[in-house]
Amino acid sequence: MEITQKPSFITAISTNATQAGRRVAAWLGMAASDQVFPRKRCHFTTVPIKGVPRKHLEAAIRLRLQQLGVFEEVGFAYRVTGDQAHAWYWDDAQARLLFAGKRVLPWPEPLWRKPISESGVRLIACSEGYELEGLNDQGIFRSRWFMQRPSESEQQAVYRDLGLDYPGSTNTIATIQPGKPGGQWRISTGLAQPISTWALVIALVVICAGAIAAIQITQLARLNQSIHSLETEAKSLRQQSATAIALEGALTELRPTLNAMDEYTSAPRQTHWLAELAKREIIGSSADVYLTEWNYTGGRVTATFRFGPKARSTELLAQLEKSGLFSNIALIPEPPAGTVRLLLQLPEKDQLQPNR
Repeated sequence: MEITQKPSFITAISTNATQAGRRVAAWLGMAASDQVFPRKRCHFTTVPIKGVPRKHLEAAIRLRLQQLGVFEEVGFAYRVTGDQAHAWYWDDAQARLLFAGKRVLPWPEPLWRKPISESGVRLIACSEGYELEGLNDQGIFRSRWFMQRPSESEQQAVYRDLGLDYPGSTNTIATIQPGKPGGQWRISTGLAQPISTWALVIALVVICAGAIAAIQITQLARLNQSIHSLETEAKSLRQQSATAIALEGALTELRPTLNAMDEYTSAPRQTHWLAELAKREIIGSSADVYLTEWNYTGGRVTATFRFGPKARSTELLAQLEKSGLFSNIALIPEPPAGTVRLLLQLPEKDQLQPNR
């Protein structure tokens, strides 16, 4: 099964800081470059890691590879699979000579191609020599390198090691899609020493200073643009203020005329309501109700109605309310004898319509 230990809080912070530092270094061109390390010069093995804490994985794998005693300086790339780690390892001293002391990450050649995913064995042409790599149904992986094309007996040995039936000799070289190292694979090598913390700090300070300067320049440009816009707007407002003052003076001179026109427009409404009262026979000889007072003031009318022998005040009030001519009807106390005084509120022009 896969390792499931969760990293501690401190480990998580350290990992994030390291990744951030690598991203900054890559952006600045200070990061080590990925290079292909020939299959001829690297080897594959598995390392048991059951019970090893996550933070000690790399140290445990390095110790196990050093115990093999193959190389004095060992570099390796690994990935965790269940209770073991798959590891490609090589001689870091030899890699240093191959890459002329440059800061590189020497990823093994097999990690630059799409891995085998189905049970079987395939023949691969490497940059130097040939490789037979195979996978069985239990997920066991084997890889062997040959300077020349492997013979039939060498092919049989690989099949036998994987517990697979030998289908016969093949000289067909597999066509493999290229890939890119990384993903689940991690690398440990002396060819890419970590960048000095002080160097990263200085680089970050330079970046921050440049960013702050760029922000300040942008803000100054925006501020100058805003000042120019405000000055233009202020000039426009001064011109508009002068026009507004002139218009206000003209309106002041026209105010008496406007007031007179407003009073005039109210007069036809009185005529309309009086005509409606007569037309609906609310007043007149047929209703035996006569209008003795009609005093219009600002949308309200004080009206006095005199009743004949056949008229009743209740009938008058009912007819007025039913007509819909007025938005409110109120009795005025202490009217003259034989009369009713009412305060009638005329509706707004866009509100009530008389009921026909």
